[in-house]
Amino acid sequence: MNDINDRLTAIDGLFRKYRKPLCAYAFRFLSNAEAAEDVVQEVFLELWKQNGNVRLEDAAEVKAYLFRSVYNRSINVLNSAYSRNHCALDGIDETLVHQDYLAAQGEDTEKSVLLAELENEIANSVDRLPQQCRNVFILSREKQMKNREIALALGITVKTVEKHIGKALAVLRNNLRVKELY
Repeated sequence: MNDINDRLTAIDGLFRKYRKPLCAYAFRFLSNAEAAEDVVQEVFLELWKQNGNVRLEDAAEVKAYLFRSVYNRSINVLNSAYSRNHCALDGIDETLVHQDYLAAQGEDTEKSVLLAELENEIANSVDRLPQQCRNVFILSREKQMKNREIALALGITVKTVEKHIGKALAVLRNNLRVKELY
């Protein structure tokens, strides 16, 4: 009987700790607060039913299990909606979903909002850069190209590429300082 009480106490503690971040994470996929809450409750019910298959004392394993389970159940809900409504889910990019999954682990709602605000401000700042500077920065940071590759692709020198990247970073830092995000 003591094992059941210990397990119940552990799961209750996990629920209190992870419910909000998990709901925020599920909401990213489902865009429906009630559906997100349902998914999180189903995950915790499944964790209870696992009856020892997930080691509750291993914090990293439990956290990974919870977020992965919410991800899988959210995708299942979307797939069910697709099946029922025959609407296309082509707009969902698996890479972005996975990045959201990694970014959401351990974050609470406030951090998610701040991260979204920061990402939005960075995107706006990049959009306001001069055309050539923006092109160089995007190739460097988003396309992960090396300075030499960028220089060849754009027909400019490596030194010019370095100057554009330096200018872009300075503008981003300044804009983020003004917005008090840096």
